[in-house]
Amino acid sequence: MWVADMDFPCDPSIQAAMVERIEHGIFGYTFADEEFFQVFRDWAKETQNWTIGEGHQLYAPGMMPAIRELILGLTEPGQGVVVQPPVYNPFYSVVTQNHRRLVENPLVLQNNSYSMDFDGLARVTADPDTAMVLLCSPHNPVGRVWTEQELCTLRDICQENRVILVVDEIHGDLILPGNSFYASGRLAWDSVISIQSPGKTFNIPSVNSAQVVIPNDDLRKKAQIAFDIGGFEIVNPLSVAAAKAGYTHGRQWLNHILGQVARNLDLFDELVAQAEVPMKRMESQGTYLAWVDISEMQKNLGLNTREVQQELRQKARLWVSPGTQFGQDGGNGFLRFNLGCPEEHVREAVRRIVCWWNNRD
Repeated sequence: MWVADMDFPCDPSIQAAMVERIEHGIFGYTFADEEFFQVFRDWAKETQNWTIGEGHQLYAPGMMPAIRELILGLTEPGQGVVVQPPVYNPFYSVVTQNHRRLVENPLVLQNNSYSMDFDGLARVTADPDTAMVLLCSPHNPVGRVWTEQELCTLRDICQENRVILVVDEIHGDLILPGNSFYASGRLAWDSVISIQSPGKTFNIPSVNSAQVVIPNDDLRKKAQIAFDIGGFEIVNPLSVAAAKAGYTHGRQWLNHILGQVARNLDLFDELVAQAEVPMKRMESQGTYLAWVDISEMQKNLGLNTREVQQELRQKARLWVSPGTQFGQDGGNGFLRFNLGCPEEHVREAVRRIVCWWNNRD
């Protein structure tokens, strides 16, 4: 339950599209055609009320490759890139390994939910050497779906300080019932770069692609040069076929999966409460990830977060992610569970936790 992909077969229409492409038999150099971009524009309009301007999209082979090349193409060595921990751990390395300065503006935890520290964001983006903010929306690992008001406030701060806003929306289609996703591309500002992907949406991360939407002509031209240098021009034909099929036919499949994830989250809470195990899941609004507070368990055991995770893996035979992987401070006392799985997996996972907890040395 550690890696962020789901234990569900993808939609049959995606499998059929890939089989058809394989049966074509020729796998020469392939490009992202207009249909690849059009099906996503249609999807965004229908499901997110987002109208994407024609010519604003670029192809990338995945979310992190896109972010890497955007950092290389749109910022200079030594400039600051802001992240908001606890956050998806490759955000740290993609900044530091490309010789940019990592700037942390931690999220604020209050009343079982997280918010952005806008005062902190205003301070760090006011630094003239800060060039970019990376936003995870919905947020991995804490499960927040940012509201329109929150995103507009973030936009205003970035706009005032002339900082580029790059938004990872890879979980943007994975919104739990009762919540609404506001696409960053609707912010009416041309220096926001929105990136979405069918990888998480349709559980096809190994045949992945990404849609990089850049309204600003100058930024898009610079990004295109960086993408070409990064070798993005030639694409995987199966990724293109899978994306087209998913965005055209995958809505019903996705709705079914989201219903199962919502039930899994409730079931996890119910089983943990019944067993009186000292764990508490934070409020989830999106993604299939559960961000679980184990601070009381840690204190009881006299172990740190990584040690609790290792005990679960070695003694309970359950592999989850230690919160410190997503930030040493904000992630301390938390574990991340992947609940994008059949119900029986959730029951078995909690059974193993309970067995370990009740029979520990």
